[in-house]
Amino acid sequence: MNTLSANTQTNIYRIIQECVNNSIKHAEATTINIQLIQHENYWLLMIEDNGKGFSQEKIKSGIGLASIKS
Repeated sequence: MNTLSANTQTNIYRIIQECVNNSIKHAEATTINIQLIQHENYWLLMIEDNGKGFSQEKIKSGIGLASIKS
C-alpha cells in the first residue's frame, strides 16, 4: 500500500474541510459521505451530500473552489 506524503495528506484534509463547509453553508446538507479510496495507481476522494444541488453553468468561481483546484 502506497502512503501519502504529509503534504498530500494536508492538502486532502483542506479539500475535505472546504467541501464540508460548502455542503453545510450553501447546500444546507445534513448528511455528508466522505470516502478516500486507494486504487492501484491513484487515490480517489469522493464527497457526497444530501444538500440542494446547483447548476454547473451558473456556478461562480469563488475563492474556495479556486483553492480546491490548485
